[in-house]
Amino acid sequence: MKTYVLVDIGGTSIKYGLIDEEMKWLDKQVIDTQAQKGASHIMNKVKNIVRNYIKDYSLQAICISTAGVVDSQNGIIVHASKTIPEYTGTKIKELFESEFHIDCYVENDVNCAGYAEKCGGSGQDSQITVCLTVGTGIGGSLIIDHQLYNGTSFFAMEVGYMNVDGQCFEDIASTSALVRKVTALKNDGTHYDGRRIIALSQQNDIICQQAIDEMCLALAKGIANICYITNPDTIVLGGGLMEEKDYLYPMIDHYLKELLIPYVYQNLKLKFAYYKNDAGMIGAYFGYKNRRLLC
Repeated sequence: MKTYVLVDIGGTSIKYGLIDEEMKWLDKQVIDTQAQKGASHIMNKVKNIVRNYIKDYSLQAICISTAGVVDSQNGIIVHASKTIPEYTGTKIKELFESEFHIDCYVENDVNCAGYAEKCGGSGQDSQITVCLTVGTGIGGSLIIDHQLYNGTSFFAMEVGYMNVDGQCFEDIASTSALVRKVTALKNDGTHYDGRRIIALSQQNDIICQQAIDEMCLALAKGIANICYITNPDTIVLGGGLMEEKDYLYPMIDHYLKELLIPYVYQNLKLKFAYYKNDAGMIGAYFGYKNRRLLC
């Protein structure tokens, strides 16, 4: 039986598992990334994952979704933030193929989320799909006619850097931006996270309500800019906070309706991610199987 190791490397955790060709999970685990220890430490962690699986299974490929800007043709991290020290320049594909002598596929985590949503999730019926992952930052992917658009140097859809109201998009519209704002305004020594802020907002906490409203407006401004450039038929929003879709959808949609001309708004579907926490792993599998020509 052919099996595939799926790995999703994030700044906080490494999700990994094993599936067969029918996409049945044979195993699924989560461990701490310990990102501050650097790229070599992380690569050794992932190698140990593969070593443990290869003892008992016939591995067809290692499919890796990762933070950072990825040259997916060569499996190299071409740019990474300070979250993972010394990650820029890491030749992941070469490291794993030289040691294990099986295929290794590497792609950016938000691109993988886009693959997952296009091939099996909320973007299945879409011709032009934009997937945004809202979390610590904001990442994006663009899939046109079943093909991922990477740009000249794999930097396409790095929308977190986009200028919105004189600030980086992710500095005003991400979950971490929401948490920073509420924490500063309340200044009460309490630990806040996105879901707690949502819960407090639903209990008529005015500070949380206003902060969420401002986040949704900022998100809508960024989405509107993206729509005027790419003219997608579907926007898919992912990330932990976006799981609160019943609460957030009306606000984001309200502002989109105000910001977009009617013809564009009427031809746009705003959806939320289907795959949630497994999106990176599932997308890495789809990316490997389809090699850039999807589904």
